[in-house]
Amino acid sequence: MKVNKGEQVTAADPAYRVFIVRCWDDGEAPEGNASRFVLEIPRTNERYGFTSPENLLKALHYQLDSPRATAVSNPNPLEK
Repeated sequence: MKVNKGEQVTAADPAYRVFIVRCWDDGEAPEGNASRFVLEIPRTNERYGFTSPENLLKALHYQLDSPRATAVSNPNPLEK
């Protein structure tokens, strides 16, 4: 998407996407598997949980490559 100087992009623009990534340490998880991650997509209210940063990044990459990816077509291609 090309944005000209002075032009504003809004959340209503279909080319504009927002992703929220949250991460924290789960003190009750087995050692070596204590990190938890959530990828949220506010526009669709989708939320995906991960236990590894690699799978989080794969899912984010999937979302970026598939502008119309939704929970209906493929809820979480990496972790079931």
